Order: sequence, then structure tokens, then C-alpha cells
Amino acid sequence: FMDSAKTGVVYVSFGSFFDHVPPEILSKFCHVISQLNKHIIWKLKAVPPCKLGQNVMLLPWAPQNDILSHPKMKLFITHAGLSSLVESVYHGVPMLVCPLMFDQPTNAFLAEDKGYALRLNPWNFSVEELSGKVTNLLMNSTIDKNIKAASLLLKSATTSVGKRTSWM
Repeated sequence: FMDSAKTGVVYVSFGSFFDHVPPEILSKFCHVISQLNKHIIWKLKAVPPCKLGQNVMLLPWAPQNDILSHPKMKLFITHAGLSSLVESVYHGVPMLVCPLMFDQPTNAFLAEDKGYALRLNPWNFSVEELSGKVTNLLMNSTIDKNIKAASLLLKSATTSVGKRTSWM
């Protein structure tokens, strides 16, 4: 599925705790996802309220690290959980962060502040805002450069024990 994506892949996952998406939020994401000219992998256990094309793969569970490591990955729409953030930075994938709870609002702020992501309030957003941020992230070379540089820094930190780095 990913290999056949001519224009890239967008991965959507809100972690393992947020499997039951409120219908009004699901409807907005469904509308935007159905309009994207990309292959979409959406980790979702619910049935979406709209018809999705052949370019959308719905999965109740997904091998996130493997997906993010694929060379055709263009964007990760995430809840900004720490593991998701680290995996996305490690693989150099820009993010749309939609923090839900716990440490996620802080993680989302840091990711946006470092230039790796844009934030979206998951409880109060419009279809136009979601679509605009997705489009911006898919075309924003500055965010792409920032996260690719952070990826190199994080990878060098994992191979150079004892060196001090500041990727986050």
C-alpha cells in the first residue's frame, strides 16, 4: 500500500487510549481525509461516517514505527504522546499534533515551538482549519527541514552515548 503511493502517505493515529472518537470530530477528519490526494493509513476502530476512497486504509492497530520509517511518509497526524513524538522526530516526519490529555499538550507545544509540527485543538476546530494545517504541513519546507535536522541529531545522540544534545 505504501509503496504504491505516488504522492506520499499520511498516517493518522491518536494512540492506543483514544479509540472511540466523538462523532463530530470523526466527521471533520473524515471530510478532510477524503479530500487528500495522498494514501492515508488511519488507525481507527470506529466506522467512519463518510465514504472513503481506495487511497484510505483503515486499521484497528498499526505498526507505527514501521509506518513512520517508510520513505514515502509525508505527515503524521498524532495525539502527541511521547513515544509518537520521538518516533516521528527519529524518522523525520512532520506532525499535526492534536493533544488530548496527560503530557500531550506540553509535548505538542514543544514540537510546534521547535518547528517540527503545527498544533490543532482537537476539541474545537473547523474543517477549514484542519484542511489548512494539513496543506501547510505537506507544503512547508521549513518544518520539513527542521524535523529532518532534528532526526539527524536524535540519531547521532542514540549512537553517541554521553554526548549532550537538544532535539527536544
